[in-house]
Amino acid sequence: MSAIATAEERLQTGWRVLQQQWRTTCDLWNDPVRSHFEREFWQEWEQIVPATLDAMQHLAEVISAAQHGVR
Repeated sequence: MSAIATAEERLQTGWRVLQQQWRTTCDLWNDPVRSHFEREFWQEWEQIVPATLDAMQHLAEVISAAQHGVR
């Protein structure tokens, strides 16, 4: 497994844990401050992290193809 694939796996696992924790937090924290936090911070992460994971997967595939082409 390449270093990028390992990093992608760690990010994916961490992201799943964080999403679960956020769902639990939302059940307990329902006020304007949470809404502000969600708008200003969380929603951005919901876009950035999956896009980053996709890019990491694509990069790992490109590197793997390049390595197999060289050998």
